[in-house]
This record gives sequence, structure tokens and C-alpha cells, in this order.
Amino acid sequence: MTEHEKKNKQRRGAKGQGKKKTAIADSLMEGGLNSQKAAAKYAKVNVRTIRRWVQAGMPTGKLDGKTIYIAEMLDFYKLNEGKETSKDRKREQKAQADYKTTKAQLLELELKIKQGELIERDSIEKERILRILTVKRALLGLGRTLAPQLATIKNPRKIQSRIDKEVRTIIEKFAKS
Repeated sequence: MTEHEKKNKQRRGAKGQGKKKTAIADSLMEGGLNSQKAAAKYAKVNVRTIRRWVQAGMPTGKLDGKTIYIAEMLDFYKLNEGKETSKDRKREQKAQADYKTTKAQLLELELKIKQGELIERDSIEKERILRILTVKRALLGLGRTLAPQLATIKNPRKIQSRIDKEVRTIIEKFAKS
């Protein structure tokens, strides 16, 4: 291939690329608008709305460093009021509903606590520990209490009856406290 043929081939390739660029630009311009004002006019919304949609993630095109607003995207965002797709919206609405329900339940519990209908776990646990300690002390003191009384009794049934009576007394004290 001669030098002259190579130059001609390069020129033809450059012309073809220029046509390709022009075709892409033309297709973008057919479905696109070259200013926020034109996009707002097309979508019949305010220019601020277009800016908000772009910040929310609306796809746009670039041509020679200039932003092109795509008509299909403007239609989509107008239809969806600038929000995410319906699947995302449903998920967000469910999360918000769950949050509101949980917050309402928490406030309801706090109200019941303030009204004295519910008792905090810590206070119940402290009370339970005090009752257990009372029973423990009473049972540990049984030997001291019963030993002198049982020393004089020779009948095993009477001994058992006396022990049962003392245990019942301890249980009754536990139940009352």
C-alpha cells in the first residue's frame, strides 16, 4: 500500500468516525433537551424540580461537556413524582410504617410504666432476690430453732410434725412478702 493510499484510508476512517459522532449526537438530541429550562418546559414543571430530580439520581447525558436531559427520563420522573421506582417506594413505606409502629409501642410501654401498670425488670429482680434471701435465712436458722425442741421428743412422727409446722410457717412468710 502506497503512502497516498494510506492517507486516503485514514481520511475516510476519520470521516466515518465524524459521521458516527454526529449520529450519536443526533440521537441524543432527538430524545434530549439541552437546558434545564427546556427540560422544565417539556415536563411542565419548575426548573428547581429538574435540579431536584438530577440530585435524586435522574440519568442525564453529556454532549460536548453540556448536560442533555433525556425526555424518557423526564417522563418517568414526572410519572413517579421524582421518587424511586414503586418497589423501592413500597419498601421505604413498609420501613416507615414499622418504625412508627415500634415507636408507638415504646411510648405505650413508657406510659404504662409511669401509670404504675408495669414494673421495671430491675425492681422485680431485686424483690425476688430479697424473698429468696428471706427463705434462705429462715431455713438456715431451722437447726438452731428446732434442735432444743426436738431434743426432748422421742417419737419420730412428732419430730416430723414439728419440722413440717416450721417449714409451713416459712412458706407462709415467703408468700406474704
